[in-house]
Amino acid sequence: MANRKDSSLEVRDGVNLDKIKKELNEYVRKQVDFEVKEVIEKNQKNLLRNKTFVIVRRDILILLLIFLSLYLGYQLYQTGYFNKYYKRGESANNYVIPPTEEPVNGNTIEPEEVKPSLEELIKKYGNYINPYLISSKSKYFMDFYEGKMSDGLRLYLTFINLDSSNIEIDEESTFIDEKNFKDKYNSLFLEEYKGSSFDFLGNTFKYSESRGIYFASSKVSNDFKSDVVREIIDIQEGDDIVITTVEGFKKNDKVLNPLTNKEIDGTDLVKNQSKLVKVKYSFANNNSTYKLKKIEVIN
Repeated sequence: MANRKDSSLEVRDGVNLDKIKKELNEYVRKQVDFEVKEVIEKNQKNLLRNKTFVIVRRDILILLLIFLSLYLGYQLYQTGYFNKYYKRGESANNYVIPPTEEPVNGNTIEPEEVKPSLEELIKKYGNYINPYLISSKSKYFMDFYEGKMSDGLRLYLTFINLDSSNIEIDEESTFIDEKNFKDKYNSLFLEEYKGSSFDFLGNTFKYSESRGIYFASSKVSNDFKSDVVREIIDIQEGDDIVITTVEGFKKNDKVLNPLTNKEIDGTDLVKNQSKLVKVKYSFANNNSTYKLKKIEVIN
């Protein structure tokens, strides 16, 4: 009887306490699950809303930056800011500002030519005058500084520009093949080649048309250093390239005027250009090669 009584403890006065306990636990579990689910859904909605807000804000900022960039670009274009990056083709030699596509106040802006600096022109053309360097000891010195391009002067300048391999020197004589000499001449001068005798620092080169050679009865080298000094002061581009220099020659560490032999103060050629000689070298384009057309001397 005692065992039966113990097994019936969960039922009192007709009420099943075990059943009530189970139902209560089930209710509490469902309530907790509901509340947890509600909290999770709420958090998910908040996270989604925050994420959406961040994305929208990012997209708005990107659109604003794009619009601002386009607006600034348009304003810079209107003011011609980008025009300075335009230039003509390589053969034009000058930078230009192109015309504005849209008229301003009803008038189209014409291109404004921007000329290169003297330093830029010297880099481009300065070496053109290098082959044409006389010496005060030359028979043709005064011809040069009086602007007289005599046949002898042109042949003299051709000789000093010959490659040493084209000059044959034996124990007593010097020979130059006319073909090599003529090729060098034609690369330097626009004037038509004429073979004739010429002088080089006291050595006479005789011309033999029948043998096609120049020869001197002594050893003659074209390796020498000129005593002429010069500096480029102007370069003009056009159909011809015109290079203007101020020139003198050195004697005992002094600079002298080639025509008057008068000394200048110091060695600054540009500063003393009024006391020296100005020479204009004109170069003409011949088959894509610039050759000396003439020289002019300005006293």
